[in-house]
Amino acid sequence: GRKIIGRRRGMTATACANVVPASSIPGNGRPPRALRAPACSTATVEGEITSQKQMLPACAPACKASCSAGLQEYIDGAKVSTGFGLGKEQREKVMRACLTTCGKDCTKSGKFYDFIIPFRF
Repeated sequence: GRKIIGRRRGMTATACANVVPASSIPGNGRPPRALRAPACSTATVEGEITSQKQMLPACAPACKASCSAGLQEYIDGAKVSTGFGLGKEQREKVMRACLTTCGKDCTKSGKFYDFIIPFRF
């Protein structure tokens, strides 16, 4: 465990993203096979949090960093295995969907949420 040495008002958001090919999604509601560890990022906002809007300064940077890193890891792996990456339009589409879903889930109460955004490239 961790030793708590002090407390401050605020919120810490940790976001993790992993982009996987559609071929690794088995269906039947089961989770996909992850080919690598997810890319995670943490951001903190200090002060009293009384509304969801006040969570965004922690959620937005954590989501943006983890979605960017997860997508880049997928692109790098695809280039090595197939010789092709993703086009600009495809990257933007996946990034937009990841940021939207991550941002919405980040402001919900609870420890974590898993989500799958299916894309066929």
